[in-house]
Amino acid sequence: MKNLDGLPFDREAEQQLLSALLAGPDYIFKVASDISPNFFFNEDHRAIYSKMVAKAQAGETIEEVTFINGESDERQLILQRLYDNAFTGTTAPHWARKVRECAYAREIFQLGNSLVNKASDFEGFQEADSFLREAVERVLSSFNVADTDTYSPAAISDICQTIQDRRDNPGIHGIKTLFPILDRVVKGLKLINIIAAPSGFGKTALALQWAWNIGVVQGIPTLYVNYEMGEDELLERMLACGSGVDLNKIQLGETDDQDNELVSKAREKLKNGKLFITGCEEKTIDHTINLIHQYRAQHQTQLVFIDYIGEIGRKQSEYDTHTYALYGHWVQMIKNTCSQLGMKSVLLAQLNRQGYEGAPGPEAMGDSMQIIHKAHLAIAFYLAKDGRPHLKTMKNRGGAIVQPIPINYTKNCQQITEAVF
Repeated sequence: MKNLDGLPFDREAEQQLLSALLAGPDYIFKVASDISPNFFFNEDHRAIYSKMVAKAQAGETIEEVTFINGESDERQLILQRLYDNAFTGTTAPHWARKVRECAYAREIFQLGNSLVNKASDFEGFQEADSFLREAVERVLSSFNVADTDTYSPAAISDICQTIQDRRDNPGIHGIKTLFPILDRVVKGLKLINIIAAPSGFGKTALALQWAWNIGVVQGIPTLYVNYEMGEDELLERMLACGSGVDLNKIQLGETDDQDNELVSKAREKLKNGKLFITGCEEKTIDHTINLIHQYRAQHQTQLVFIDYIGEIGRKQSEYDTHTYALYGHWVQMIKNTCSQLGMKSVLLAQLNRQGYEGAPGPEAMGDSMQIIHKAHLAIAFYLAKDGRPHLKTMKNRGGAIVQPIPINYTKNCQQITEAVF
């Protein structure tokens, strides 16, 4: 679609995107990382979108009455039509792509016009070449068309300086699990970290222990994306883990005074910590990515747990895709998002039956080997032949693969620690 001046402009895409964001305001955090206000051609649409982003970043609820209040009569009518068309936020990523594509097309169109208008004014090839290169670089930078991981000399110098600075402050600088041996080996959690275990063995218990150690004990803002358990069940397990009180007693309300005091202390620690846990409602990969963006914007989260990748809901278009390719695609999307936001992630995945029969290898990864291929660190939680649970480093990109680490797993209170000899 074009306006009267010939500029590419898609009114429907802009209106549909704004309606989707009004229906699902949480999607603003995902969309805002890709769509700037100047991508909107229509001035009213641009102002409405800017207001949405500002309110979301300020933590204010976007409600129809308060959002429309104070606007001109003309803009109130526009907003009313947008609200009338607001059914679901799930279409926001689709319409955002349309708006972005149209904005990019306008930039190309305007660049072409500039070249036509300036062609006769250039005094020579060098001037024309310089103008064209700068203009193209500006467009590509605005829209990230190149999408490369290239570092400039200045950025590389900064990284080298960071490495050099560690000499003044030696030790582990990344996010620690508070499992001393593991932390020393991996030197802090990496971009994509996998916890893999056979079904029902305790991968969620291990993840919750790490989440407690990181989000509550260390106070590092952490998001736990939950796909399986009800909020009550998950929090009961967290309280057992934090207090050391038998989970059955907590669930049945059979705690004595001493137990209750320990549980109360754990509850207070949770309240004052930096651990955020989602409900178990079905979430697609798009919803998951949006939550990562949202909590990063609102709470400055540094780490996200995905429990677990096999429970991510499939979109209609994904039902015919084999898990090998699909799970790999999902891991790559999480990897890209966390890299962009400067976060780390812990993904839970399934091991096949080999995890019950001694130390598993990478080939024991269930559903998709792509999961371990794309990981920076992969840990197997398994039962050794001596009958004790162990952690085995299956992959440690850039680091050593050490002997399996014996683990103490107290199931009745969901506590997991490294064994001390």
